Amino acid sequence: MNRDEKYYDSHAQDVDLEKIASSEDNRELLRMLRSDYCWDSLHITDVYDSEVLNFVVRNSDDLGWLGYFIGKSTCLNSFTVDYLPQERERTNALFGGFSRNRSISELCINTDIGDDNLIDLGCFLRDNIRLDQLELRNVDLGIERAHTFALGSTSIRKLHFGDNNLGEDGFASIAAALSKQTQLERLSLRDNSLGATSCKALEPMVSIFPRLSYLDLSYNIIDDTGLEALVGGLSKSNSLEELNLSGNRLITVAGLRSFSTLFRSENCSLKSLTLEEMNIGDDEAEALADGLAGNKSLRCIYFSTDIITETGWSVFSRLLCDTSSISNTYLSNHTLGLIGDHKQWRQWDISRYIEWNKGPRRHNLLPWYERDRRIVPKPQISKILFCHRDLDLEPFFQYKLKFLPVVFGWLQRAEPFLDYQDPGIECRKLAAMYKFMRVMPQLVADGYWAHVLKETLEKKRKLLLELDALDETEKSARKRVKH
Repeated sequence: MNRDEKYYDSHAQDVDLEKIASSEDNRELLRMLRSDYCWDSLHITDVYDSEVLNFVVRNSDDLGWLGYFIGKSTCLNSFTVDYLPQERERTNALFGGFSRNRSISELCINTDIGDDNLIDLGCFLRDNIRLDQLELRNVDLGIERAHTFALGSTSIRKLHFGDNNLGEDGFASIAAALSKQTQLERLSLRDNSLGATSCKALEPMVSIFPRLSYLDLSYNIIDDTGLEALVGGLSKSNSLEELNLSGNRLITVAGLRSFSTLFRSENCSLKSLTLEEMNIGDDEAEALADGLAGNKSLRCIYFSTDIITETGWSVFSRLLCDTSSISNTYLSNHTLGLIGDHKQWRQWDISRYIEWNKGPRRHNLLPWYERDRRIVPKPQISKILFCHRDLDLEPFFQYKLKFLPVVFGWLQRAEPFLDYQDPGIECRKLAAMYKFMRVMPQLVADGYWAHVLKETLEKKRKLLLELDALDETEKSARKRVKH
């Protein structure tokens, strides 16, 4: 039966909920929506859950009334659709009413809704200025509909456009429109069969989104060429913090090496990189480690570690702590807190470096009365003291005894974090003191004679000034005697 909005308005208060809903839960939800009760979220499904109040769709449910009450609600904040019946007349009635809602800020649709309902959904996106988050999965948009959606709401900050199999042509049709959504903060285009062409379209886009902090391009068909183009745009972004490229198996070592452009960019703010299911082996590990040299933003890099051998882990170990010299240790990476699978890297000699990079987390293991921020050493100090047992203190002798408290301060701050692996920390304190004490007589002697030399030079300077003055007096006197 065709019913317009006037029909629903005239019968809304006296409609018998027993006749339009199949269960007490469904009737309770309709009752709350009709009274505009402050019910925050609504979930449409076909699976009953006794612990959650969902609208479970059955044959006797009148979805027209459900859509009408949703459209009139001013309190509903979140709306999720996981299931719709095959009868298009029922789903059309649902979306016809729902499209009038102006309170929903989070919308998630995980099933195909048909061409007619896509039109109503487009109207909803255009007119609802409160919509903040949109998730569309398994929705057959088509090229024309995709373009309409990309031009939709300008209030959306979180857009999940994944699992819709857009393809290169589909994305090309929305790229220009999507580039106007500069308010986006999170964008997911996963599992859409996007390749190099789409990445080239994304390159200028990601660099002009001032707030984009999350980008998910996982499980597409991106290759080395596509990644190189994408990195070109990402290297110009100073807001991106999370990037997911998992499942893009066409990316090889050559593509991973292009990450160095991003990692070494002054704008790089990336904190998390996910590369699951991408066959990361020893060569790929070396490419990533080489690119990360000098990077200070990345905190986590996730990838499967099944085929990495000791050779690959040694590269990451050198990245985290290059023991070839104190200077190289100091210039190593001190920010990474997770590499690959934490269960795997614990087998190799990098777990302690990871823990030191995390720093304050070990600080939380200390007794409460020792939790002073001043005793938390920087990762580079811990690494230097652990890897260079016999510190060469001779370069510091030029500072004389002023530097001895500094060395002791290093050891004292690092002690709570090193003693579980370095029981000889007290011996190292004594060794440092011994080196200073051994040269102390010379330092004292040098200091005394330096003082004597300084006073002597000062007296000599004054005498020279007096001698110059006497010379001038002598010259003046001789002139007067001649006259």
